[in-house]
Amino acid sequence: MKTIKWLAMPLLALSLTGLTTACSDKNDEEDQGGAPAGTLTPEESKERLSQIGKDFVNAIPKSDFDELDLLARHIKDNYCNDDKTDDVEQWADRCFKALTNEAIFPDKITDYSTYKYTRRIYELSQFRGHLTYSGNRWEVQEANDLQATCTDQNGQQVIAKLTTSGNTKRVYIGEIEIDKKEEYNNYIYTTIYEMDKAHAEIPENITVTLTRGGQTLVTVVVTTDLNSISVENFDLSKDAASATVKAQLAGYDIQCNRIAAKANTENGAVVNFLVNKNGRKLLSADVTATVSLPSGMVWSEYTDQDLFEDKLEQFGGKVTVCKLDVLGQLQVTAACTDAHTIYEQFETADDNKKNADVVNSCAQKINNNFTAQFFYDGGSISQGHMEFEATPNSEGKKYYLEPVIVFPDGSRYNMTNESYFNEDDFKGLVDLFDTLCDSYEKMVDNYDD
Repeated sequence: MKTIKWLAMPLLALSLTGLTTACSDKNDEEDQGGAPAGTLTPEESKERLSQIGKDFVNAIPKSDFDELDLLARHIKDNYCNDDKTDDVEQWADRCFKALTNEAIFPDKITDYSTYKYTRRIYELSQFRGHLTYSGNRWEVQEANDLQATCTDQNGQQVIAKLTTSGNTKRVYIGEIEIDKKEEYNNYIYTTIYEMDKAHAEIPENITVTLTRGGQTLVTVVVTTDLNSISVENFDLSKDAASATVKAQLAGYDIQCNRIAAKANTENGAVVNFLVNKNGRKLLSADVTATVSLPSGMVWSEYTDQDLFEDKLEQFGGKVTVCKLDVLGQLQVTAACTDAHTIYEQFETADDNKKNADVVNSCAQKINNNFTAQFFYDGGSISQGHMEFEATPNSEGKKYYLEPVIVFPDGSRYNMTNESYFNEDDFKGLVDLFDTLCDSYEKMVDNYDD
């Protein structure tokens, strides 16, 4: 049943994405006593959804990455042995020690733990050098960028390169555990944690490339805009951040054309995502939302975590646009008008599991602020929508908010059990998906020591 839950709920996955940030008017079509023209029956939709799932799985086979996998395994098997990387390890240690650090924070001591804090500034520009495999070991030369050079199984030159450009902005990231060790005194074990209060110098542009024999195999470009941040402590209530990420590898073109966030601004949160393969669109997603937060939500090394989380729970907002497209064959749309109301109703329902009336009321309030529906082939006729309802447990003593899929003919199916999405009706898709996952898992396992 685990597999079918992963495959069965494109509606739920997208809808809950909308709920975590912020919700449009409820579909107010009246029940006309039958399914509108152009809609599929639940059984027909089952077949269509299964076929779309199969088409998507078949479009992303592990074999697409065989060339990169073979190269990666060659590098791991021939260039990553401990006796060949001494110089690289010493270089990395020097680079890490070159990072600015100040031990200015008092230790935090509990009954069985001690936390030692250091402020450290992580900066990519400190990791510079040309690493070249020569003879039977890696050699390191001073340089103004970062590059590694070796040869593949056929003797072709392989170069991995990282470059940065543009202005940099220092921002506080958070606490990072660097090391821990056990100490034993007076029959008591104490864990000593070495912690970084980590800041980062984030460059405007980061480019990573992998070439072989002069041919580019992988390109990743990350562009960030943090110009609205006047100091290194990000204020979630007013500061803005945006980024784009573009990657090309193995025939795939992955574009996060825009990831932007600015609270307390109309439509200030935006995500635009697209995946193409050899010119064919596989997947796209667009989200536009408004997020409201209380003032003074400054994220810094001195932030009180408990107070920060309390403020975060006061969030509000709405999702005006939330769209997902799969292969041009399945479109899912979702929206909500009041994210905080939805959050509160889930909390209330969880606190009143034994009261069916309360949980039903919570479901109604959620449905009044939320909508999600799906379409086929870019059409305008809804093939079904999602709602929440109070569902009793097997003993009928507790009630839980669970999603249901509602078809145009009025039939309703719970999305978390096997009433609609079950492994028998979707067996072909489940088997195909399991095979795909196994193939990728085996590929990744090749790199485990």
